[in-house]
Amino acid sequence: MYDWSYTERVNLNGRWFYGSKADGLQNNFADSYREQDGYAIVLGRRLHYWLYDTQTYHGGDTFEICNHIVPHWIERLGFVIDFDNIEVYQPNINLVSSVKALMAHRGCDVSMALVDNVDYMYVVVNEHLAKWRQYKTTCYYLLENTSPQGLLTVFDTVDNKEYQTIEQSDEYKPCPYCGEQIKKEDVYVSEQGENGFERLVDPNERHIRLR
Repeated sequence: MYDWSYTERVNLNGRWFYGSKADGLQNNFADSYREQDGYAIVLGRRLHYWLYDTQTYHGGDTFEICNHIVPHWIERLGFVIDFDNIEVYQPNINLVSSVKALMAHRGCDVSMALVDNVDYMYVVVNEHLAKWRQYKTTCYYLLENTSPQGLLTVFDTVDNKEYQTIEQSDEYKPCPYCGEQIKKEDVYVSEQGENGFERLVDPNERHIRLR
């Protein structure tokens, strides 16, 4: 998602932003949303989450993330959203503690993950609505994009010199969802403690996205 950019200088909460990470510029579009990533365990599966903070520089407005960034990212993966099958849970009282902990630890109010099941794929977007003190979850089910512009799939290798400069070692491995080289980063796991109450465990297994 590093190609999103501002086309002119923008002042947000006293700080200037311009361009994108693809431009090699600092204080860019992704920085204004404090874009980062991490992992959480959901129903026994370790999911790769993208995390965004809309509070610091965007006043809690998630419109750009949900209506521009997500659809564009999905198209880059070779899919389109099945708009006849979008599920919204608000409030989502069943959002797992591991995802809540990851979002709270990173200071982010939006998290998203690509989930690959046997018969279908979908993108899940979680929003923390601070004003109402609740979570909203939206599931976007995906259809394969068979148009000439949509032939890149999630498991294809991106032809980019930036990725070719990453040194291969035991510290790095390909992300199963986006194919990029990743390093160890936070993974949060929910488990039952000895007293019967749920506790959060950080197994010190960290992954970070390299740009």
